Amino acid sequence: MSFLRELRKRKIFRFTGLYIVGSWVVIQVADVFFPAWGVPDAALRYLFYAAIACFPIALIFSWHYDISTQGIVRTRANSHVAKERLRLGLRDYLTLFALVLVAGSILYSTLGHVLHFAEQATAPEIVEKESPPNSIAVLPFENLSGQPEDDYLGRGLAEDILHRLAILGNLHVVSRTAAFELDTTNLDMKAIGERLGVTALLEGSVRRAGDKVRIVAQLIDTRSGYHIWSRSYDREMAELFGIYDEISAAVVHELQLTMAPDETTSLGPPTTDMQAYDYFLQARSMLQRSTRAETSANAQRFFARAVEHDPKFALAWAGQCQAYLDWHDYQPEVEKIDKATESCLKALGLDPDLVEVHSALGKLYSQTSQYRAAVAEYEAALAINPRSAEAWRGLGEALAAIGRYSEAEDAMKRAIDLDPDDLASYVALGGFYFAQGRYEDAAGIYGLLASKPSASASAFNGQGAAFYMMGEFDRAAESYRKVVEAEPSAVAYSNIGGMYFYNGQFDDACIMYRESITLSPENPVWWGNLADCLRETKDGKEEALSAYRTAADLSVALLSANPEDVEILTNLAHYHARLGDDERASEYLAQALQAAPTDVYAHYFAALVHLEAGRQQQTLDELRQAVELGYPRVLLASDPQLIGLRGIAKFEKLLIVENDEEALNDLPH
Repeated sequence: MSFLRELRKRKIFRFTGLYIVGSWVVIQVADVFFPAWGVPDAALRYLFYAAIACFPIALIFSWHYDISTQGIVRTRANSHVAKERLRLGLRDYLTLFALVLVAGSILYSTLGHVLHFAEQATAPEIVEKESPPNSIAVLPFENLSGQPEDDYLGRGLAEDILHRLAILGNLHVVSRTAAFELDTTNLDMKAIGERLGVTALLEGSVRRAGDKVRIVAQLIDTRSGYHIWSRSYDREMAELFGIYDEISAAVVHELQLTMAPDETTSLGPPTTDMQAYDYFLQARSMLQRSTRAETSANAQRFFARAVEHDPKFALAWAGQCQAYLDWHDYQPEVEKIDKATESCLKALGLDPDLVEVHSALGKLYSQTSQYRAAVAEYEAALAINPRSAEAWRGLGEALAAIGRYSEAEDAMKRAIDLDPDDLASYVALGGFYFAQGRYEDAAGIYGLLASKPSASASAFNGQGAAFYMMGEFDRAAESYRKVVEAEPSAVAYSNIGGMYFYNGQFDDACIMYRESITLSPENPVWWGNLADCLRETKDGKEEALSAYRTAADLSVALLSANPEDVEILTNLAHYHARLGDDERASEYLAQALQAAPTDVYAHYFAALVHLEAGRQQQTLDELRQAVELGYPRVLLASDPQLIGLRGIAKFEKLLIVENDEEALNDLPH
């Protein structure tokens, strides 16, 4: 009781309350302003740790000293001590100096971590690069029409000129990705040149009024900032392709380039119908920025308008093929694959020498699991243009699918070398590492993407998946939350649902899976995930059966487009096993294992099928094969669907790394 009285007398309780409230206010303010300043949430942890670390220091100060109108004085131990005896002495000053020194060190370290996070978040997306001779970047031409919806014309004009210059062997042309995505708002021409690593910039403006167009083009020396050449063109829209050729030829002349006999900056007009070309430019702009099903659908409609105006417009047919395939990625339907096939074959018949046609066919064959045909198409594209980063990336993904892993990795790295600013190539390489079970490598690639201000949701999604497979669930959850913040897609909600599912939070998981279904009701995977989740809840068994039936029906519809799709076959086996139809489940499982005997997920789902039928030995055999092929032990240990196997020695052994002798000795015999 005397100690409590002493605490009250020294106002420790009052001080503790004020300290907690003050710390809470500081952290809440930081929580509001850090996102606005681009500082990641992780920086908040350091403020929290600092508040905890400084608390004992503040308590020591409060116990020994008070702040009065005379400044800092010793705390009055009893009421009879004279005020003059409370003044500070040398010992007090040394104590206070030590307390300030320790607290200052803690706060300095915290500030350093916060500033480090802020610097990472605001770092320029594209670092300065060495500028090789005869190097140029083509920037999007500024739209001066006064209509924001005409921005596509300036971007399309610049992109077509870029393609004409890119065919010159002795001219280094910066990729469209780097040039178009760089924020040039607060940069002068010299700074832009340093960021992009070029000695020359081509930029300008475009103003359209009906059938008339005015284009101003300027070639600038980035080292001096001076104009090398400038010219304006007042022409009819029908003369647009001639302007492209004139600008390209002027660049060649002013940079004093020599062209080989087989090189030319004139590619010829892709169409003679300028209305068709206008629709094509709008569609291409939509497709390049597409992150949603609706955008891909709109791109397809504009490509369709282009080919309606000019049925012989091969580039528009190839674009429509790509649009259908992108749309199918968001909303899978057999009809979209059929339409994409029709469009690609039409483009091929019209112009078999277009890189875009073979790249579109390569993507079509990859999406329908015809990987050898995809490899052939991407190789055909590279024979036409060996500097196509998109074709190298697609080739790498197709080679990986047929087991040519070393070549696949080389192809993806080649894509990055050719276009180091194209995030899609990093996503592809990260996905490759992930599929190979190289989760640390995958996390590194996705982490590189996630650190960029313009990182798409796929970067955080891949990072979360890699952390998830490594068993770092907290870091995975943080990444998945960023996915939802950046782009609340069906995949994002499903991944968060998976986190809840493995943590045993089944009601929360079901909520996330229902969000996925709301956004993409035709995807059978979301229905299957919901069914798995409902099955684990107290009152969800009947609804789970209904969800499994829906998932099975949707999967069968997709299977008609590609009867050897291993993912669909394994999912169907799983759904029918849960519906009590072991015979059909076994049939689908046999087809999947025959098509892909080394597919890790085929063996994992085979284990679930056998487990559902009570075949324990086959279950353990399939799980062993899955682990040998790279399925993470940490997921087996956390999987609610395998809870019935816990305690079985053979299953417990699967969860232990082979060189862990102590854990192996602890197993029951």
